[in-house]
Amino acid sequence: MPNALQTATVIDVHAHVVLRETFGAAGALGGHDGDAPWFRVGDYRLDGVRYENSPFTDTELRLSRMNAAGIDAQVLSPNPLSFLHFIPASQARGFCQTHNGALAQLLTRHGDRPAGLAALPMQSIPDAIEELTRAVRSLALRGACIGTDLPRPLDDPGMDRF
Repeated sequence: MPNALQTATVIDVHAHVVLRETFGAAGALGGHDGDAPWFRVGDYRLDGVRYENSPFTDTELRLSRMNAAGIDAQVLSPNPLSFLHFIPASQARGFCQTHNGALAQLLTRHGDRPAGLAALPMQSIPDAIEELTRAVRSLALRGACIGTDLPRPLDDPGMDRF
């Protein structure tokens, strides 16, 4: 039986998701104060982002808004504030595993209308390859989404295996 992505006529491929399970998973780079998440990017701390009770965090609301807009399927990708490509590799690997596991659970609970893209620890190409393989083969995510500000250029020979 075909899934929603295979039969959809309108697919939103640029939809970010914010997963409560990831708050605090990157240590001092993000957390949750009451109902307001915060993120640290370099020396800048972004406070008071209103993700709670929005389609970013509430999948039922997301599906309702998709219905209202005539969107058949949506591909969820990591919030760009969580592209933590310059933190220590072990910390990034743990964060990405947490993010991708939580995203896979969300997708399992909500049928096949949302699909997901993994977060990857791009500061370690072997770790990125391993996590992408796990995300696609074990978690049923559709691929990955990476940032544009990476530790090395995309044409760097060190990226070839990726």
